[in-house]
Amino acid sequence: MASLFLLTKLSSQHQTHGLFHIQPDKSNTRLDGFVYRTFENMSPRLCFDKCIRRPKCYSYNCNRYILKCELNVKPKADATLDFNTQNGYIYVEIDPYRRVSNYDPCIENLCQEGESCQSVSKGGNICIIDECHFQSPLTNVAVGKSTQQSSDFDGYPSSYAVDDDINTLSITSEQNLPYWWVDLGDTFTITQIYIINRMSCGGCGNRLRNLDISVGNSVDSMVVCVHYDGPGSDGEHLVFNLEKEVVGRYVKLQIIGTEYLQLTEVRVFGYPPETNFCK
Repeated sequence: MASLFLLTKLSSQHQTHGLFHIQPDKSNTRLDGFVYRTFENMSPRLCFDKCIRRPKCYSYNCNRYILKCELNVKPKADATLDFNTQNGYIYVEIDPYRRVSNYDPCIENLCQEGESCQSVSKGGNICIIDECHFQSPLTNVAVGKSTQQSSDFDGYPSSYAVDDDINTLSITSEQNLPYWWVDLGDTFTITQIYIINRMSCGGCGNRLRNLDISVGNSVDSMVVCVHYDGPGSDGEHLVFNLEKEVVGRYVKLQIIGTEYLQLTEVRVFGYPPETNFCK
């Protein structure tokens, strides 16, 4: 049974102390790739409030353990939704609560996208421009880009890892220090690298181990940002959030040892470094 969260009831004229329930659409689950705004030290109640006051917010991810709140934009109709299991997170779509008096503090004041509804001391609400003038969700900047790997196993080229198709994969031969890299085509601030391991293959997903993930402006000048000990499992979704955002054009994956390197998908989330991006 999905967990329920008690939230303080807010009126558009004043705050009361009634209670109402929010039932997450998904528990222990996080939506990747559509976050446009992040808040730290934010309870589930306040995360709900941050989202419902912003017309741009379609849904949110909230981790009740680390008190992290992530607001998501509405995905396009043809977008692939990447839900991954992460303990402590809830995923909530906000539309069912809009224009409902027990939940929405801004019924009488319809703000526009890019604005935030704020309560004022004398009662009522006003719409103000949100804190950032430019907001954009993180996007997968690797899809369809140029790739290369240390060798091609029979019929599994490097490009299959960025074709946005989970029914294909790239595989190198079994060799020492096998690698795969993608040229993003331009410099990006990279915040997350998302790997889908090889699907059903009788346990061979454990070949993904002792993996270095590097970022740099050329393949000859890269810095290791993440090391994954592994071993992985068949079809596992591995999400690596970079503690410090890294700027680079190339992303490289390399196994330290002798093995096959097999990748269903590699997704690199980021944005142009000059972007005035809401954190």
